[in-house]
Amino acid sequence: MSRVLAIVFAAFLSFGLLPRWAVADDASPETKPIAPEFGPSVSFDADAPVQLADLKGKMVVMVFFQSWCPICNGWAPEFYEQMGQTYGSDRSVTLIAMKVDGGSIGEAKGYLKGKKADLTKWLVAVDNSGMYYQRINGTKELYGYAIISADGRIAARGEAGMFYVGDGPKRFVLADKKEKEKHGKDAQPVLPADASYLTDLPQVVRLAELGNFRLALNATRTYGQGKTKESAEKARIDILAVFTKRVDGWVKQLNSTDLPARYEAYRLLRAASLSADTDPGKAAKAALATVKADKDLAKEERAEGVYWAMIQKSIRTAFEQRQSQLPEAMKQYASANKGTTFATRALAEAENIMTSPGTKQ
Repeated sequence: MSRVLAIVFAAFLSFGLLPRWAVADDASPETKPIAPEFGPSVSFDADAPVQLADLKGKMVVMVFFQSWCPICNGWAPEFYEQMGQTYGSDRSVTLIAMKVDGGSIGEAKGYLKGKKADLTKWLVAVDNSGMYYQRINGTKELYGYAIISADGRIAARGEAGMFYVGDGPKRFVLADKKEKEKHGKDAQPVLPADASYLTDLPQVVRLAELGNFRLALNATRTYGQGKTKESAEKARIDILAVFTKRVDGWVKQLNSTDLPARYEAYRLLRAASLSADTDPGKAAKAALATVKADKDLAKEERAEGVYWAMIQKSIRTAFEQRQSQLPEAMKQYASANKGTTFATRALAEAENIMTSPGTKQ
């Protein structure tokens, strides 16, 4: 066999076996779980929190790394180099490198720089106690990954160190262009593909592509003269156009008969309304005022608050204890908040954790 899948974690896993927590590639899109929001355990190398909901429409590739593993550290430079080559210039893809074994953002960035990762291409994060990694992948296995498709669902999961062996140099599976063709064919960038300012305003473009329109618009105001000012004004026009289109879509979705869709729109409009000095921000605020007395949305908001309080409390619990106790806590939460969006998500997360390696049955 000329090209056979192998796993570089040979010291830890049997040769050739996919991890038990991988998502089957042939599963239909509607059966794949919705990716959980990051929540309080995750801090980013950014001026404001990043939400997965803001990245909807893109393919998101998350790599969960630990800095202590000598085997992983050996192949990591080649891995990050290949990832940068495959996805680094593709604005329809967001790369997230998340440190899950403790430490600060500075330590995470230092590690990645030492492994030849181009930090202009990656959003760097730290996951306190590996809580988010456990919620999305149900595990603490070494160097995992998750791919989120444009619809916000988990398209694939597995070991980032998997590679093809055969003739020629080592090629990592996650860095294969086929992964984009398979999981990101519907992904789109935020800003126009042919915009003239893309190379002139890297920070503005970066913020806009993360869906952080408020900070992106603020960044355009820092360019005060000459050609760059003209580029910033063009970028501002495009960002406002995209922001307006999204707010219009969320306002329409707010009137949907589907409660989960309505609440998702409500959450996004809530964040958009913080841009009170822009027309789309004002439109978001006005839309929220129309549902101020909506009891269903109020119930959803209370359930969300309780959910995040549960997650915050669990962060302080040891990983192994969470692995056995958190699923039951999520089930109890779902029962008490039956019919809400986060109750459904909690049940999916509980199932994810219970079926992962290392969970006591």
